[in-house]
Amino acid sequence: MDNPIPFFKAPTQPLRNLGDEFNKILKSGILIKGEYNKLFEEKLTEYLNVKNVILVSSGTIGLTYLFRVLNPKKVYMPSFTFGATATTATWSGVDNIKFIDIDSKKWTMNIESLETEGIEDNSVIIPVNLFGNPCDFNRIQEIADNSKSKVIYDAAHSLGSSYHSEKVGSQGEAQVFSLSPTKVLTSAEGGIITTNNDDLAEQLRWMVEWGHKGDYNTIIPGLNARMSEVHALIGYESLLIIDQLSDKRHSQVESYKKELNTEYFSFQEIENNSISTFKDFAIVAKSLKSREERDELINHLANKKISVKTYFDPPIHKHDFYKNNNHENLINTESLSDKIICLPVFYSLQDEEILYISKVLNEYFNK
Repeated sequence: MDNPIPFFKAPTQPLRNLGDEFNKILKSGILIKGEYNKLFEEKLTEYLNVKNVILVSSGTIGLTYLFRVLNPKKVYMPSFTFGATATTATWSGVDNIKFIDIDSKKWTMNIESLETEGIEDNSVIIPVNLFGNPCDFNRIQEIADNSKSKVIYDAAHSLGSSYHSEKVGSQGEAQVFSLSPTKVLTSAEGGIITTNNDDLAEQLRWMVEWGHKGDYNTIIPGLNARMSEVHALIGYESLLIIDQLSDKRHSQVESYKKELNTEYFSFQEIENNSISTFKDFAIVAKSLKSREERDELINHLANKKISVKTYFDPPIHKHDFYKNNNHENLINTESLSDKIICLPVFYSLQDEEILYISKVLNEYFNK
């Protein structure tokens, strides 16, 4: 392979030329709260079949606002996730975080571990739809209802995922999506909060505008978290072609699964009644015994001009800020973080590049 293969490129290549629309925004002088914010919210509400969509400047700020409004005394979440899942709770004043292990095959929150833990009343459970793989929404909701707790989903990876033939977005008390450049659908930067709770949505909309209704009378502590018209335009136009973006990603994943030798590799398990976005396509090499062996493979791939990434290594419970907390029974989390490798999947990735990556991986273990 002559040219290096990057880990990702933002999925903006198939967008139509937006030069006229950008000029229209600039000439209008309306750079926030304009036509494209309205169009994007309306289209998302229809696509996700949810009552309320709140556009924000990032998924991180969306999670922060939810923790601030719900004000839980304790939060339950997986450790195998991006650090912001925890830091947003900490920023919001939550000082009691319990990390729950993941399922060894699905890599989402382990339901049995959650049930065994015993959820304290008036807590928040925050499962993560890892790499776009939907959690078991029904069972998690049952556990929450039994403890008078709320469920908010870190859905950063899962815009376009489905669970039991329903789009991910309407389940639980609320969900938060990321629109950063690494996601299947991007607005360059941005986030989305979805909820069917009208009262919650109203409070969140106030918080996006510094915590007031436009009259400078602070009702609830907020910040400026508005999405610009330029970002909303990119997001809206991307949403119009989300099926095209998703189909391309699924085709690439199927090519990998066809080419990679399952004697050497295992993949994330997706339930038959679910559809993942495959925000990342992750593999585990079965023969690897340690992080060091995994890193040797990564170096080999780099020498072959292939960029890959590890997620999430270290898991949050081993981050410097959280490692002194009491963490137990995270066996699957620690095992996966030592061994996982994510391969390139992005819209402009070529078929011959997938074949090359698969060939290099198969040959590495066929010694």
